[in-house]
Amino acid sequence: LSVCAAIVAARPRVARVPAAPVPPGPAVAVDPVCGMEVLVEEGALQAGEVYFCGPGCLAAWRAR
Repeated sequence: LSVCAAIVAARPRVARVPAAPVPPGPAVAVDPVCGMEVLVEEGALQAGEVYFCGPGCLAAWRAR
């Protein structure tokens, strides 16, 4: 253990540069039928403000 501590102590210290902020990703919604995450984008399957992963989930939502 003391050998490892000596190696760590002898390493040169490098100034750390703060990471650049991560741009926000695309908006996602959760399909209420199956729980999958769905990208909120133009052309996505939706009923009002609710988004769906596919036509089967949309049909199941409408049939409830």
